[in-house]
Amino acid sequence: VVFSSSSAQATASPLLLQQQGLSLAQSALDAGRLDFDTCLALLEDVLQPSSPTYFNFGACPSLKSGTCSLYSCSEGQADLIRFVNALLLRFFPEGRWSSLWINFDCKKLPHRDSQNASGSDNFTFSLWEFQGGGLWLEEAALSSGTAALVPPPSAVPGMPHALGQVVDTNRRPCSFAACALHATMPWQGHRWLVTAYTCQHLSSLSASASAILRGWGFPLPPSVSSPVAVPASAEALVVSNAAASGARIFVDVCCGATRPLCAAFEALHLLVLPVDILQDSPLDVLSDDVFDCLIRLCFSGQVGLMHASPPCKEYSRLKLMPGGPKAIRSREFLGGLPTNTAEMQSRVLSSRALLERCVQLLECAFEGGGHGDLEQPTNAMSWLEDFVQAFLLRVHAYCISTPACRWELDVAKSWLFASSTSLLACLAAKCEHPRGSHASIAGVLDAFGGFASQQTAVYPEGLCQELSGLFSAEEVAHARSFFAAWLLEHGYSGQVSWEIPSGQPYALHALAALSACLRDRDSALFPALLAGVPTGFDSDIPASGCLLPAPPSEHAFALDLAICQGNWQGAESDPASLQELIQAEEDAGFVREFPSLEAAQAHFGASRVAVGRVNIVHAPGKKPRLVVDSSVCHTNQACRVPEKSCLPSLGDIRSAFPLREDIEEVSAFSADIRSAHKTVRIRETDQGLLGFRQQERLLFYQVAPFGAVFSSHWFARVGGFFVRVPRQLVFLAHVLMLYSDDLLLWQNRKVLPLGASVVLCFFAWFGIPISWPKLQMGRKITWIGWELNFSAGGLRLPKDKREKAIALLEACFSSRHVSKKHLDKVLGLMQWILQCAPELRPWLCCLYDDMHRPLGTAYSVDPSEWPCLPAHLLDTLRFVSTPRGTSIPVGSTLLSARHTEVKCKADLRLVPISSRRIWLRVADPSSSRRKLSEPSREMLQFLLWWCKHPWPWRPLALPPVLPFESAADAFGEGSACGVGGWLRVGANQCFWFSERFTPADFRSLGIPVKDDANLDISSYETLAQGFLLVLLLRTVSGGRLRVRLPALSDNVGAESVINRLYTSKQPLALFVQRLAMWACAHAVSLACSHIAGEKNVEADALSRWDESCPIPHGFADAARVRISLLSFWQVHLQPQLLPGDTFLQWALPQQSGPWH
Repeated sequence: VVFSSSSAQATASPLLLQQQGLSLAQSALDAGRLDFDTCLALLEDVLQPSSPTYFNFGACPSLKSGTCSLYSCSEGQADLIRFVNALLLRFFPEGRWSSLWINFDCKKLPHRDSQNASGSDNFTFSLWEFQGGGLWLEEAALSSGTAALVPPPSAVPGMPHALGQVVDTNRRPCSFAACALHATMPWQGHRWLVTAYTCQHLSSLSASASAILRGWGFPLPPSVSSPVAVPASAEALVVSNAAASGARIFVDVCCGATRPLCAAFEALHLLVLPVDILQDSPLDVLSDDVFDCLIRLCFSGQVGLMHASPPCKEYSRLKLMPGGPKAIRSREFLGGLPTNTAEMQSRVLSSRALLERCVQLLECAFEGGGHGDLEQPTNAMSWLEDFVQAFLLRVHAYCISTPACRWELDVAKSWLFASSTSLLACLAAKCEHPRGSHASIAGVLDAFGGFASQQTAVYPEGLCQELSGLFSAEEVAHARSFFAAWLLEHGYSGQVSWEIPSGQPYALHALAALSACLRDRDSALFPALLAGVPTGFDSDIPASGCLLPAPPSEHAFALDLAICQGNWQGAESDPASLQELIQAEEDAGFVREFPSLEAAQAHFGASRVAVGRVNIVHAPGKKPRLVVDSSVCHTNQACRVPEKSCLPSLGDIRSAFPLREDIEEVSAFSADIRSAHKTVRIRETDQGLLGFRQQERLLFYQVAPFGAVFSSHWFARVGGFFVRVPRQLVFLAHVLMLYSDDLLLWQNRKVLPLGASVVLCFFAWFGIPISWPKLQMGRKITWIGWELNFSAGGLRLPKDKREKAIALLEACFSSRHVSKKHLDKVLGLMQWILQCAPELRPWLCCLYDDMHRPLGTAYSVDPSEWPCLPAHLLDTLRFVSTPRGTSIPVGSTLLSARHTEVKCKADLRLVPISSRRIWLRVADPSSSRRKLSEPSREMLQFLLWWCKHPWPWRPLALPPVLPFESAADAFGEGSACGVGGWLRVGANQCFWFSERFTPADFRSLGIPVKDDANLDISSYETLAQGFLLVLLLRTVSGGRLRVRLPALSDNVGAESVINRLYTSKQPLALFVQRLAMWACAHAVSLACSHIAGEKNVEADALSRWDESCPIPHGFADAARVRISLLSFWQVHLQPQLLPGDTFLQWALPQQSGPWH
C-alpha cells in the first residue's frame, strides 16, 4: 500500500516553543500538524545526528531470555514517539506495531527481519532531499505492480537470481510483510527512514510496560493486554476507587509501581486512590481527562489527605556534582541550561509539567477542605520553582525534614515533606551520625522503570470560526414552517410573518407571536420594539413585570439638554480611527446625518435635541470601540428608567454548580450577541437625544448606543426573553445565564451539543446575530473574565486579567503619590478579583481610607482673620465657606495650624498666634493626588506578589453547609465584655464556650478599643462568631474541613460584615481580618443569619456568665472548650521548618502583607 505525499506546513520556532513551555513534537500534535515537513523538522531538531546512525524506540525483545522490555532511550523522546506514531496512523489506521526504528544515512543489505513477530507487517517511509534510496522488495512480497523486476543492490547468499521491484518511499508510506526479503537501494544526499514493526515476545510485557507503550501511541496487537482491564474513562476509575461510602480518602500521586504509602493506609482499613501510570489501572496526571477528574475529586471534599512525590531526578543537585549524570538545569537556569539539546530541553519541560500538576492537585485538595503534602529531596532544585514557593506560602506549609538513616537506610539522603498539617511533624528528625558515615549516592543514575513523565496529547477546545453559514436559508425556512405549525396547534390564529422590520435584525413579528403564544410576562416588549422603543425622556417606558423597580431618580428633570462641541481626547487625538468607526456605524445603518443643528431641531423639536461627546475605548485584545457619553449632554439624567436589572456574577455561577440531580460530567457553551444594544431601534421622536459630532458633521443614532442608560434597560428585557424561551426549548437539566450580551449554557457533557444546537437554531430562526469568532464550547471556557473548567469544577483568573492587575499594582509604586482615579481602578479590579478569594477583602479597608484621605495643602491667613476662622468651619473642621483673603475651597478639611494638629473647633485655641501669617494645612477633597500609607503599601505589595505567582484552580462549587446548629453572642457594659456560644452536633452532643475580657486585654494586643465596651459591641459580636469557628475546629478531627457553618447572631452589624468579610470601620476591621485568617487557614466559613435578641437567650447567657453562678441552661462542664484571646489573635500563616535547625541550601519563602 503506497500513499502520496501530504501538503507541507510550516513549523514553529523551537526557541519560541521552549519559551512557551512546550516541546516541539507536543506543539505539532496540539496544532494537528501531522505532515512530513513537520516530521523532518522534528527529527532534525530533536535527534540531531552528525553521522550515519539509527535509533530504536518502544518494545525491545531479548532473543536469549525470550522476554520483552522497553528501550531505555524511549523515555526521553516520548513526545517525538507519539508524533511519529500519530503520523503513521494517518496512513495505516488499522496497523499494529510495538517499536520504531529511525535510520539516518545507514545502508541496509538484503535481509529478513528475524526479530519481528511472526506474520507481522512493517510500515515505513523516508524523508529529505536525496536521489535513489528506494525500497527493494523481493518478487514474492509483491501483490501487484507493473514495474520492471531488478536484482537487489548486492548479492543474496543462496539466491543468486533474486529479483524484485523498487518502491519509492520518499514521502510515500508503504507497508510490507516483515518476513519478506528487502534492502535499500543506493542513494545520494542525506536520507531519513522511519520504520514501525512488531517485535517478538510481546506477551511477556508487564502491565505497566504495555500501559507506557499505549501512552506513547503504539497501536499494540490485540494479544497484548493488561491483566487488569483499564476502565473506559478516567472518571470510572476515580469513581470506582473513591467509593461513595462517605469516608474521606487518601490519594497518592506518583505512588510508584509498589505504592508503599497506599499499602500502609490500606492496612489501617482506609480508602486509598493510587495515581501513577505504572499502576495496573494507570492514571496519568499529564492526561487532561485524568487531571480534571482528580481536581473534581479534590473539590468534592472527599480527599482527606493527598500526597505527591513526583520523580525528582531532573531536579537533583547530584547531577551538578562531578561524576554525576549530565545536568539539564541549574539554580540559575531552572528552565533549562542554554547548552541543552532539544531532547534535553524536552526533559526539562516534561519534568516541570509533572511537578506543576502535582502541586496544582495539592492546592486543589487544600481548597477542597483536605490536607496535602509534597515530598522531594530536602535540597532538590524543585523547591526553587516559583509555583512550589507559592504553594508553601498558600498552605503555610510545615516543611518537615527526615533523614534516610532514621528509617534504617544507610545512604546520605534526606526527604522534605511540605505539608499543610502539623500532624506529620512526628517525622521530623536530623541525622546524628558523623559526616561521611553513610554511603554517597552522588553519580548514581536512577534506574529506568520509575514514573514515565511523558506528556499526553492535549486537544484544547477550539473556537467555531467563521460559521456564518451554520444553517442554510433552506434549513431555516424548513424550521420556520415547523414553528408556524406549532403556533397553530397552540391556538395562534394569525398569519406568521417572518419580515425583518428595518433598522434592526430580528424577525419581530414572529417573536411577538411566540411571546403571545407563551403568554410571556413582558407583554409590552415586542409592541415597543416594533414601534421603536422610548428612551424615558417622556417617562413613558412601560414596565416589564420581570425586573425590579428602580429607586427614585436623583435628578428632578430640571437639567436642560446640552449641545456639546467636540469630543473627548481619545477620539480627537485619533481622527483616522474615529472616521473608520463612524463609517462602520453608517454602513450598518446605526446613525444618520443632519446638515445642521437647526435642521435637527426643526425635525425633532428644539427641546428634544442633545449632542454628546464620543470617545474611543481601547481594551487589550479587543478592537477599538466607539462610546457615546450621554451624560455630559444630560440625556441620561433626563431619561427615567422605571426598572433596574441584575447581572449574573461569579457567585451566581458558583451557586448553580454542580447541576442538581445530575452527577455526570458537564461542559459549557458560550455565545456573544453581536452589537447587542444596537439591535434595538429607538423611537423616531427620541432619536434627537442621541447626537454627536465628527468635526463639522452632526450625526444621530437611530438605535440604542452603548453608554445610554436606557440602552442597557431595553436589551436587558430583550436578553431576558432570549433566556426564558431557550430554557423551555433545551428542557433537559441545564443552567442558562446572560451577562449583558454574553450567553452561558452548561449541562451534561453528553447532551450539551444538542442543547447548544437548539440555542443556535433559535437564534437562526429569529435573526438574532451572533459574533461567531467568540463562540466557545467545551470543558473549559472563559466567561465574564473568568476561566471556568466545568469538567474539573474549578475556576481561576485568566493570564490577561492577572497581567492587567500586575500593571495597575506596579504603577502604584512608580512615584511618591498615586492619583485618586488610579487608586479607584485598582480597588475596582481587586474587588472583582477577590470574588474568588473573599478572605482578602478585609485588608482593602486601608486602601479605601487612603483614597478618601486627600493630601494636605498649605494655605496662609492673616492673623487679623484668625478670630473669624471658626465661623467658616463645622465642628468636624470642614470649611462651609472660604475665609477672606484665602482661596481655601469649600468642602475641604482643616488638618493643622502652625504644625499643631487639630481634631475639633475647640482645638483652635491651642494654636500659638503671633503677628506673622498663620499657615494652615488643609485637605482638599477635589485634589486628585493621594499618598499611600504604610499598611496600604504592604497590602499592595502582597497583592502584587499574589497576582504574579501561578494561580491554582479554585473550587467552582460553594462549600457545603454543615447540618449543625450554632449561635454566639457578646455583651459589653462599661469596662467588661464577654463572648459565648454553643455548637450542637447531632442530637446528643453540644459544645460551648464562654470567656470574659476587659478593654485592657485588647489594647495589650494593639487593638484600639474604647473604654466603654458597649461602643464596640459589633467588634465583640464578630469576635464571638470567630470563637464559634474555633470551637468547630477544636471539635473536628484534623482541623480542616471545607464547609460552611450556619451561625446565628443578634447583631446586624456583625452579621453583615461576617457575610461580606469587609468593613472600613475601626476597630471592627481588625476583628474581621482575624476571622478571615481563620477561615482561610482552615477552609471553614460562616453562613451567618440573624436571630432576634430575645430568642438568642442561650448564647446571651453564656456571654454574660462570670463563673460565679451555675452554668446556664444546663450546658455540661465537660463540653466546655476554652479559647484564649491570644491564641485567636496570633494566627501563624507562614511556612515552618521542622526540625528548625535542618540545613537547607535554599530559603523557605516568607511573605508580608495580611498574613504576616
